[in-house]
Amino acid sequence: MRTEKIATTRRRLRQEHLVRCLVYIDLNMVRAGVVAHPSEWEFNGYNEIQTPRERYSLTNEDLSFLLKLGEEELKILVAKIRERIDQVGR
Repeated sequence: MRTEKIATTRRRLRQEHLVRCLVYIDLNMVRAGVVAHPSEWEFNGYNEIQTPRERYSLTNEDLSFLLKLGEEELKILVAKIRERIDQVGR
């Protein structure tokens, strides 16, 4: 039981760190004054994750596999990224 708790805590911390890194990267052009919101910059991960392209993109299945997340966990991760970026834009 304790081992499961530690593993869950570590996974949550890794996911939180990933969210912080992705938000930081996506906000670079906003901080530079090039765009008002990351969705306006076509060369970033924000658009790739929030509105994936039809071809040549990472799919949710790819992301789930790479990040070792379930489908629901991935949805939560994507929502957290959107939420954090939208908070900064206010």
